[in-house]
Amino acid sequence: MPKARQQIDAVLKHLYKWKDIARSLHIDSITENKELLKICGNKIEIERILGKLKEDGYIVINLRYPLGPDGKNDMKKGLFNYCGITFEGRLFWENGGYTSDLRKKKIVEFPKNYWWLIAIFSFIIGFFADVIKERVRQKILLNTIQSQPESQAITDSSLNHKIPSR
Repeated sequence: MPKARQQIDAVLKHLYKWKDIARSLHIDSITENKELLKICGNKIEIERILGKLKEDGYIVINLRYPLGPDGKNDMKKGLFNYCGITFEGRLFWENGGYTSDLRKKKIVEFPKNYWWLIAIFSFIIGFFADVIKERVRQKILLNTIQSQPESQAITDSSLNHKIPSR
């Protein structure tokens, strides 16, 4: 059985596919759809998913009379629930639906939940970067000292530096 986010995305996808063909679908045509029943398990689960989609503003469910063969409302059969995807629902589906939304939330919430881990990691990286920088600086300094030729002290041995006596 797929996870809840996959189930809700399947129902949203089904409604999205019909967006250009029909303004809204009879609820029974959705809850009795074989493909959706395979994914969601049963009719009640599909109805729950439709409720969630309506609550989130991605679909509208309204009562109306079915259309007769002449294209007019057939009031003899009574009112039926019809369901259609909203513009916001279309945008949401085009951006990946609930499954993609979960990934985005995880990416955004990771720094919020693990700020302390990021701080410790940053400190360790900064510390070792400073240690490495100091070692490299010392090696460069040592190499420049060793590479300079030894200079001999110039002494004046020809002069007699005697201190005059009194």
